[in-house]
Amino acid sequence: MKVPRIIAVNRVVATDEEGLDVHIQYQTPDGEVCSAVHYLTDNDPYGFSPALREYIAEHNPTIEPYVPPPGPTAEEQRALMQPLEKWRFDTIIDSRPGLRDKIETAIERNIPDLLQRATVRNKFRSVTQFSRLDPMFPFLASDPDINISDLEIDEMWRQGLALT
Repeated sequence: MKVPRIIAVNRVVATDEEGLDVHIQYQTPDGEVCSAVHYLTDNDPYGFSPALREYIAEHNPTIEPYVPPPGPTAEEQRALMQPLEKWRFDTIIDSRPGLRDKIETAIERNIPDLLQRATVRNKFRSVTQFSRLDPMFPFLASDPDINISDLEIDEMWRQGLALT
């Protein structure tokens, strides 16, 4: 039985476990040249593993360090935040003296369209739960009298979720 033949080892990268990702080119028994990434462990007796361990021992290639994937962006983290019930939202707003009045003033001052203003005002007053990605938050937070950053809103959101 013919087996694939390793042509080249192009890259060896450590993983977050106890193995290596070995980027190889190989030739199939029918002559086709292919590329693959083979996960190599110390005790795997199957497939390319024995030949790759031998190759690594003979050629001592540079093993690139493991680089963890980047964490979620701030926007992705916000998308994962649980909705905030109205009582939690109101508690956080009211725990900051004057913030409720500043928000209501900002709605009246910054939204010239009557229907849109009424929508935002009623949403602020009446909705039963708030989504962290609601466009109302960055709009209101950017008002010069309110001036709250996205990170501050995130922290207020976490505080609201922690309320019991």
